[in-house]
Amino acid sequence: MLQPRIKELLLVTLQLLFEPDPVPVPVLSSRVHYSTRPTNAVSVLHFLVHTGYLSYCAAGDGFTGTVRIPNLEVREHWREHVVQLVADTVFSTESVSQVRLKDALRAAVFLKEKLEEIMRDLLYSSASFLDLISENSYHSFFLGCFKVAFDKEQNVAVKSNRESGTGRFDIVITFNDLRRSILFEFKKVDQAEQLEMEAQRALSQITERDYLEEFKDFQCILIGISFCHKVMSNLQVRIKNP
Repeated sequence: MLQPRIKELLLVTLQLLFEPDPVPVPVLSSRVHYSTRPTNAVSVLHFLVHTGYLSYCAAGDGFTGTVRIPNLEVREHWREHVVQLVADTVFSTESVSQVRLKDALRAAVFLKEKLEEIMRDLLYSSASFLDLISENSYHSFFLGCFKVAFDKEQNVAVKSNRESGTGRFDIVITFNDLRRSILFEFKKVDQAEQLEMEAQRALSQITERDYLEEFKDFQCILIGISFCHKVMSNLQVRIKNP
């Protein structure tokens, strides 16, 4: 059902799989015709709600609502059948392969330029069908990339929006076997001239809000990054050893 429209629904799918909060969508109809095949992305969401794969709550404005995966049983079904579909969509070429991303993040010596190149390739190859309208859009996209890449690895944990110190970090990837954590903080700007300044501000936020408190026994690689449409800043990086 999702496969023909996965590009149009990629961001929604990533948010459903990996974000804790309900996902905003256009208002959905209370009726569906089972005799007709869904012809657009919104009609796929209609169908998934009416067949029990999503639950829907209408907002009071009459124009929007939210969807979420209704329970753990259905979530496991999504993971079994949808994660590989997402992986095939996101990691569609050699330049953005899962292997390259994992190798860059696991490298014994952190290679900033290599990770920058892969993240830019991921963004550029997918941006044509992503609705990148907010900071959360970039966050959800890269969270999904990291989650899918390390989906089957027992020693790797990818977490998002967890309380730590005096705030909530955006994304952290923890390699328990390497005793390393990589923390990402994202910003979105309206003008490309602001990219590097906001990336530096994102990096500073990680230490100012004490996000490292729960990772103090690990090597921590702190990364601030900002985006303007399809353009990504250089990675602002600081490495702290235990």
